[in-house]
Amino acid sequence: MGRVPAWMGNSVDLRCAFHYSGSLGGGDFAEVVPLSPHLLAFYLVDVTGHGDAVQGFCPLIRAYMRAVLCTGVSPLPPEALLQCMNQDLCSRGHGLSTFAIWFAVFDSERRILRYSSAGHPPAYLMEPVRRSVGLRFWERSRPARESLTARALSCRTPAIGMVPDLRFRGADVAVHHGSRLYLFSDGLYECADAPDDWNLTALVDLLRERDGEAARGGRPADPSALMQEVEGRMGRAGFDDDVSLLTLHFP
Repeated sequence: MGRVPAWMGNSVDLRCAFHYSGSLGGGDFAEVVPLSPHLLAFYLVDVTGHGDAVQGFCPLIRAYMRAVLCTGVSPLPPEALLQCMNQDLCSRGHGLSTFAIWFAVFDSERRILRYSSAGHPPAYLMEPVRRSVGLRFWERSRPARESLTARALSCRTPAIGMVPDLRFRGADVAVHHGSRLYLFSDGLYECADAPDDWNLTALVDLLRERDGEAARGGRPADPSALMQEVEGRMGRAGFDDDVSLLTLHFP
């Protein structure tokens, strides 16, 4: 389900892993695309619906993205690319499905992530936060304590293909060494018969907890193991919808 190599050692220094759970007729896929020695694009798409129509639509989205990203010229800002896709899809008017997408370009020289999204849950950037133990002079020599903060990265725009002439927004975030990013489709926390306390907040709490454990090994939490734990929290095997989870570690 998409080109997601485990190690991008020949371009941007980045580790990533991807796990998909769903049917062959599902509409989730992800890609990680090197653009230059210091630029890397990555995205996750969740197409509305299931079946043959969705399976026929996914290759069109993938081809569009590759055609734009692999031109060898400076890439469009993520929000400009999404705006072009939205306008093109809305203008066709022949019943193509809508889709959610979260898309970003990482600049490893500047340590800046430029991102935009449409109808998609936030991605979460896990960052270590060093806190001072105290200000009393006999405590100043103690090492600072570290905790994790989960920063939500989202632009809150409707899905691609829903609203013509829509202006998309983008944002920048600084990516510190050792940060990890988790990008997932909404099927990971939206389930009809899940316990009442299982929701996006509970999922982010789980990601933060497991990320802290995995970070000591210099890697993000394993997406396959995370999905299995989510199934355990929901008290069932499998999900109502296709589910994708992409994890990235920025050394």
